[in-house]
Amino acid sequence: MEGQPWHFDKFIWCFNDPYDDGKLSDTPLFLVPIWARVYDLPVRERANGENIRRLGMQLGQFVMVDQTLFPEIERAIRIRVVYDVRKPLKSKVGVRMLTGLQVEFEVKYERLPIFCYGCGILGHDDKDCDEGPYDEGELQFSEALRASP
Repeated sequence: MEGQPWHFDKFIWCFNDPYDDGKLSDTPLFLVPIWARVYDLPVRERANGENIRRLGMQLGQFVMVDQTLFPEIERAIRIRVVYDVRKPLKSKVGVRMLTGLQVEFEVKYERLPIFCYGCGILGHDDKDCDEGPYDEGELQFSEALRASP
């Protein structure tokens, strides 16, 4: 479970531990832990744990921030979140800076499987989307959401 997200043929697999006393049919199979990177967050804000948690909560359920990186020199911070695959991906998250100014930051995802460039939801592409078909100019998402390894 710790190594998630798991992929098969570029499709994401959602696993979950069954609840001790619950029915298997009540086990949610739409949540998956993923690593997201938030780019160009100022150094002062990187030290603000509450703002980092807020950024993570905009992407899903906040789990942790990667403390193994050097936040002063890295371009991005890594945040582990539990993501609901029924919702569209986010390309930006916002935070109120210590100065009071609301600023948005770019988000990319590690090991991102197949997703729709039209609706932003994992598990299908824009050719198989129920909300499509899309014209080239209607695509709101792109490969830019993929973080380089």
